[in-house]
Amino acid sequence: MQVYASDQTEEVFLALRELLAKNRCAIHFSAETLAELIYAERYVSRRVEAHEVGCVLEALRLDGDLLT
Repeated sequence: MQVYASDQTEEVFLALRELLAKNRCAIHFSAETLAELIYAERYVSRRVEAHEVGCVLEALRLDGDLLT
C-alpha cells in the first residue's frame, strides 16, 4: 500500500466547505467559478480543476452538508 503525503481531494473538500460556510450564496455558483474562487481566495495553493470541485460538491450533497 502506498501512502501519500498530501491528499489533494481532502484539500479541495476542506477548502470548499470553508468557502461555503463563509459565503452560503456560493452554493449556486458553477464548479468552474468555485474552483477559481478557492484558488483566488487562497484556500488552496494550486489551481483546482472544475471536475474536482464537482465531485466534492456531490459528496457534500450526499452527506447532507449542502442544502440546495
